[in-house]
Amino acid sequence: MNILFFDSTSPVRRHWRGEYSLFITSLVFLLLLRLLHYSFQSSFDQPLSGFVFFFCLASNLALLAWQIAGSLRAIDHSMSFSGDMVAVYLCYLCATLVFVVSLLQVGDSLSSLNPPAPTENVVLAAPVQLPLSADGQTVLVQGFLDFNTSSKLQTTIASNPQVKTLLLTSEGGRVFAARAMSIAVERAGLDTRIDGNCFSACALLFMAGKQRSMGRESQLGFHRYSMSATQPGQVLSIEAELEKDRAYFLSRGVHANFVLHMFDRQSDEIWRPTRIELEQAGILTSTI
Repeated sequence: MNILFFDSTSPVRRHWRGEYSLFITSLVFLLLLRLLHYSFQSSFDQPLSGFVFFFCLASNLALLAWQIAGSLRAIDHSMSFSGDMVAVYLCYLCATLVFVVSLLQVGDSLSSLNPPAPTENVVLAAPVQLPLSADGQTVLVQGFLDFNTSSKLQTTIASNPQVKTLLLTSEGGRVFAARAMSIAVERAGLDTRIDGNCFSACALLFMAGKQRSMGRESQLGFHRYSMSATQPGQVLSIEAELEKDRAYFLSRGVHANFVLHMFDRQSDEIWRPTRIELEQAGILTSTI
């Protein structure tokens, strides 16, 4: 022990004075010793006790100071005698790496004092679903259509394979959300039915039904889309979006003449075709 720490020829004192070559300094006294200290600190059980934490912190900082001081002195000696800049830059790089690892060790020590709470008994909330009819075969979609509604609808369909019909009552909502809901309804092969009003984006969702019907007092309404505020750099064309949905209505069997005029009303107006017009246009496929 005395030879290692106090003798003038001990490795500890020789490195402190910068007497080793830059190769030995970089490889052994910087990288290898730091790796050994990191392994030593990692061997302690988590979370660290107060004593072990302060021991690791003190030994880490003391080792860092000794490593950096000896490396800088070794670089000075090398510059005085050889001027080998490649070895100098390599030693600087190793010293920087050791400094970064030392900071990471300090962070690990601090985080070990506040371990995460155990999660074995955490109970995840069940996904929120849309209401079902008493027999469980009809999903009730009411109110404003947005992506929250879309998420609930997809969860409901996935969790209730017995569902056959989507019952709609909505004044409209987000067109993009209605499109997402339409895809889910088509994939599930559901029928759609209107109970009350189904306007704007709701009409798009209604068209996804395998069979489409509505109550005697119900109404289906159409108008042009309105543009709400978009994200910076986002460019949307209302005409392009209308054209997408015209194509969708045509793909669902609606007559071209109806599709040509269904978006004629402005966004603050509603066109409510009669039941006969809807049947003749191919919008309604069932008279029940």
